[in-house]
Amino acid sequence: MPIRFRLAIAFAVAAAAVLALGSWLFISGLSSAQLGAIDSQLAFQLSQAGRYLSAGGPSGSPDSAGSPAPGEYLIQVIDATGHVRGASADTGTVPLVTAGELRQARHGPISVSQAVATA
Repeated sequence: MPIRFRLAIAFAVAAAAVLALGSWLFISGLSSAQLGAIDSQLAFQLSQAGRYLSAGGPSGSPDSAGSPAPGEYLIQVIDATGHVRGASADTGTVPLVTAGELRQARHGPISVSQAVATA
């Protein structure tokens, strides 16, 4: 086999390895940045959930400035007995989480994603 052919094969293999490594590093960095941005947005949304809990107010009475726009999150604040203490405008007074999710929430904060049908 001629030396030119062997050098071309060696260069092609080395170039493919460098390209694969560079692609993997780029995708890993992009994924990490995306997840970080999403995490910070969700943490901010979660930190704003307290505005739906009025001190001693009636259950399910949302703050008028706190109602989310269409496409945003629906938020409920549920007490230890399973009753809704505060909520965003469209959630109502029936808990959106199951009894199992409420038990899990007793050990720490949770967030639940659900598809909501709009009319």
